Amino acid sequence: MIYIISGIAKSGKTYIAKELTKRYHIPYFSTDYIMMMLAKGNENLKIDVDACDHTVSQKLEPYIYALISTMVHNKIDYVVEGVHFNPDFGAKLIEEFKGKVKIIYLGY
Repeated sequence: MIYIISGIAKSGKTYIAKELTKRYHIPYFSTDYIMMMLAKGNENLKIDVDACDHTVSQKLEPYIYALISTMVHNKIDYVVEGVHFNPDFGAKLIEEFKGKVKIIYLGY
């Protein structure tokens, strides 16, 4: 199962992800790492880490989709947290990976 914790900045996403890791021994990954990797690793992508979350989320969507798809395919449990799940993208993941992805939004 992939558990996605998303929502507005400073809403407690990382705190909850770390608590799940502690309590249930499910590893977690932050989408901020993807953002920074792509922004620093390939300037041609023109990912502005200071742009609004919605704009950055749209640029990251294909990469985050590939990550989630791979995790589902490999049948591993993971918590993925970050602001980079616009509601329409979250709905797409739930629909495509029925019963394998759960998502919660904090502060929306």
